[in-house]
Amino acid sequence: MVQPAEINDELVSLHDHVEQLFLEARNDLYYYILSFGLAAHEAQEIAQDVFLRFYVAAKRGESIENSRAWIFRVAHNLALNAVQRTVTRRLFAVDAAESGAGLGEDPEERLIRKQTAGKIRQALRELSPQQRLCLQLRAEGLRYGEIAREIGVGTSTVGKFLSRAIRKLRKAVHE
Repeated sequence: MVQPAEINDELVSLHDHVEQLFLEARNDLYYYILSFGLAAHEAQEIAQDVFLRFYVAAKRGESIENSRAWIFRVAHNLALNAVQRTVTRRLFAVDAAESGAGLGEDPEERLIRKQTAGKIRQALRELSPQQRLCLQLRAEGLRYGEIAREIGVGTSTVGKFLSRAIRKLRKAVHE
């Protein structure tokens, strides 16, 4: 049976470990999250969430061999999710603007435009997170090499992600 003093010692040790990790990695983690093109407040929220998740996972007794690698992997996944939400919000904003744009067009043209926009939205949802991120960064004007550095892959991989993404979008529009 575990004695209350042992539990308390374990929690103090865990708190010390999380605090030390936070002090050593918070700035690197924050700047890494910013590299995904997120706003400063979003990066701060994600960084806080990462350390909270780390604490909860460690407290539950999950085996975490490399704490720094663990927090960066979680940050990577959370940042990709945030980028995906941003892209989706932008698409809905474009759709809202487009829905009022065609006031002078006939009903058939409006229906075709809405169907095409729906196909593009669906195709974007079906892209992998990496493909969406590469597409977004390219649309923001970044070059392949810059995108590669941002997401931590090779330039040829960026080219493959973009090529596949564009192919899927073209296919969706022409179906």
